[in-house]
Amino acid sequence: MNELTERLLAEGYTKDNHPDNVYWSNWSDFEYTSEYLAETVWEAPCGLLKNGIHNYNNGSCNGITYCPENNNPRFGCPYHKSKQCEHKLDTKLLGWNCVFHQTDKPYDYNNSVEKVNKEFEITKRQKRIEFYAGLKHNPTAIHCNCIKWDEDDLKWIAKYDPWNCARNCVNKICVLTGKNLNGKKGNVFYDLRKTKTINDGSLLTGQVVIRIIKSKTAFEQKMPLPICEAYAELCQDYIIHHEEANRRYFERNTVFKIENIRAETKQTRGLAQDKLDAKAGIIVEYESDLIKAKKQTKKEQREKRKEQKEAKLERKIIENWERVLYEGKMDSGEPADDSMKEHARNVLKRKGVSEQLTFLG
Repeated sequence: MNELTERLLAEGYTKDNHPDNVYWSNWSDFEYTSEYLAETVWEAPCGLLKNGIHNYNNGSCNGITYCPENNNPRFGCPYHKSKQCEHKLDTKLLGWNCVFHQTDKPYDYNNSVEKVNKEFEITKRQKRIEFYAGLKHNPTAIHCNCIKWDEDDLKWIAKYDPWNCARNCVNKICVLTGKNLNGKKGNVFYDLRKTKTINDGSLLTGQVVIRIIKSKTAFEQKMPLPICEAYAELCQDYIIHHEEANRRYFERNTVFKIENIRAETKQTRGLAQDKLDAKAGIIVEYESDLIKAKKQTKKEQREKRKEQKEAKLERKIIENWERVLYEGKMDSGEPADDSMKEHARNVLKRKGVSEQLTFLG
């Protein structure tokens, strides 16, 4: 129960009878209305003022609940790390490292969190412009996902990350390497070796089966070749983690090994090595072949379902016309006249159905 609720209940208020600036929440507590919080003024320990609370602010740490109703909401220090402050809480959450309290002081923008935040954003934006202007390659670029704001040193830094580039980069020239990203495209290929010891209680128990799936791809679609080359060199851990995450719980008795990571414009096949592997008893498969086979199987299954559905419909149509011809009944249950019976006989003849009561069988 928060302090606001304790105070209001002690004053005789109930969940159905309470001041207009609060409401009874789903947590069985009184909470301030959003309209009221937007009009409040809050003060930091250093004296800075904050103009209202405009979004949900409630959290717990070390058994203490921080919220407006306890008069202790936590916000981020607007000085970040540019200014030492004894009141900052020791936390990695920069947006939650200062406890505020409600105050009756009139709001003063010149002594406010909002002013400090605005000045900080202006400085940060200016540093960003200067950083991009000083880039050796493609200084006219307006964005690069590898350039991040360093909260510790309060400056922009560049850290080349091909994984991030592959997902988000839209530049034609790499801002950091100067390589052309608008030329050849390719993919990152690798081979997956799976070594499994059979342990199912059968006659094959103890036998070791080695299977290599070759030319698996890191990306679902082609990427600029320079990004692929950098990814193959610097991001091998991503590939290993991806395979382990996909197979850890489904093939527990299997040892996996990633081999031959390379960047290529298209898939290549080492037929000579494939023959040597096959001769050594290794099962060799290509990812593209497995995908094609899977698609073909799905296509055949769809066609089979379609044929079964059409055959069922055709059978229903024939039964309906046989009922007209032999029972003299329409599908609606009404009696069929001689002209309709003759039409039914002609339809069944065109369909190659002999005159017999097949609808009863």
